[in-house]
Amino acid sequence: ENIFEWQFAIRGPQDSEFEGGIYHGRIQLPADYPFQPPAFMMLTVISYSAYNANFHSLAAI
Repeated sequence: ENIFEWQFAIRGPQDSEFEGGIYHGRIQLPADYPFQPPAFMMLTVISYSAYNANFHSLAAI
């Protein structure tokens, strides 16, 4: 119905904590695309946090 809004699905990478999951999102193209960038929004809630208290800013343990 709306050519400026696209839905997508991404499969979780093999051998990762996301394996087996299907993650849905939406791409919203502005009316003046390609002169303005699209907006991406993930619709699937992911309960994974990339933050690990055992790592500092240089990724050393």
